[in-house]
Amino acid sequence: ALFKTRIVSEDSLEISETCIPLIKVSSVTGENIDNLRHFISNMKPILTFKKDVSMVHFIIESVYIIKGIGFVVSGILKSGTINTGDSLLIGPFFGRYYNVQIKSIHNNFRESIETLHYSNSGCINFKFKGKNTVKRSMIRKGVKLLSSPILYRDFKASVKILHHHTSIHKGYKPFIHCNNISQSCKIIGMDKEILRLHEKAIVHFRFEYYPEFIEIGDKIIFREGRTKGVGEIIEFL
Repeated sequence: ALFKTRIVSEDSLEISETCIPLIKVSSVTGENIDNLRHFISNMKPILTFKKDVSMVHFIIESVYIIKGIGFVVSGILKSGTINTGDSLLIGPFFGRYYNVQIKSIHNNFRESIETLHYSNSGCINFKFKGKNTVKRSMIRKGVKLLSSPILYRDFKASVKILHHHTSIHKGYKPFIHCNNISQSCKIIGMDKEILRLHEKAIVHFRFEYYPEFIEIGDKIIFREGRTKGVGEIIEFL
């Protein structure tokens, strides 16, 4: 879709998917600051937060190793609550998770807290349980701390082809990107015989090497050579 820009005012603060708003503000007089805040507060959030305490889902954004303290990660808690002393799983690393124990938690004000609640961000200090451990370089942005992860190898996605010279058939092997996941997949089946440029379809994908932690609604990008497509995960198999 082609995007347009327009200057919005107090009388026209509606949000459009095809228009990029321009709001004139002044840091000297404060003109339109309230309108800007109102506009931002009414935008749809990228992440959907869940209060469900049975499923801890912490998304790691940065990782550090501090001398005398150990591993410290910062990020945002998408669902559940994390308490000091909890046992969680970190990963996945090539289809595998490692057990960790939470040693301490700090909020964004550098205050030590006992509990981190969903929709809040913070820093978590943890230690690996047992002899199993991973290197700092393996903990990339997007790695997760989870309470009960389920790994999937097969999934269905609603996709659209953005660029392709010929046609896509069953057995085609594109490279999938989803959050921090990058892995080759195989098309096991489609709801149509062939898929051409700009067409949409429901596609059954299978990760080639190892299962991954994915969720319904996750966005995917797939490519192979000059072929490009986008989609959304709608079902697990």
